[in-house]
Amino acid sequence: MTVASQAREYERRYHEDLYGNHELFTPGTWLYKPAGYVIKAFDLVPKHDYPRVLDLGGGVGRHSIPAAKYFGADSEVVCVDLLESAIEKLRFNAKEHKVEKNIVGVVSDVETYELGDKAYELILSISCIEHIPTKQGVGDLIGRLQAATVLEGVHCFMMITNNEWVDSVTGEKLTPLIEQNLRSEDAISMLKELYAGWNIHDISAKDWEAMQLMDGRDVVLKSTCVQFTAQKSL
Repeated sequence: MTVASQAREYERRYHEDLYGNHELFTPGTWLYKPAGYVIKAFDLVPKHDYPRVLDLGGGVGRHSIPAAKYFGADSEVVCVDLLESAIEKLRFNAKEHKVEKNIVGVVSDVETYELGDKAYELILSISCIEHIPTKQGVGDLIGRLQAATVLEGVHCFMMITNNEWVDSVTGEKLTPLIEQNLRSEDAISMLKELYAGWNIHDISAKDWEAMQLMDGRDVVLKSTCVQFTAQKSL
């Protein structure tokens, strides 16, 4: 099995366990609340009558549900996730939060998701597009996303880069199970190139560290989160 295949299986198991054992907006995991960085991006979105939002890798609704509430009764939020179980939970959560009429759940690999002829005011990718196995694949997807964005529409990404996994007991460095372990410098350079001509509001990086139990081992996960917000220029 290739590293990319192992990474996809690891991600599937991790998220199915997370979504199956923890509730959205409940303390104890990162599902507790949406990322503040994403919420700030909402304010940049042009005020249109029927706003559309695309949430790639949106899981059980951590950002889709707040987006539906923020943009109101006439909004449509399309949440795309690879896991059918995540989309099922998304639909349940949307009903619980009384936004089920505004949220469309789609089971699909984001790399091959057909965007159709819809145009979006806001596109989110929170720890998603870096799971596409190649830079070419990321670039191709971003090109399609840009074409599907209205003038003054906003893209908000958070990408996990510089992944390093270390056994906390032995100090052994492990191979991170991620489809594409980008360096933060490469991710930033790629985004700047792909978004030439857009208004880049922010491109920044923050180091992150956490402990996670993996196959009976306490593993320290170290990474750098690249945060990116850009707006399509007139």
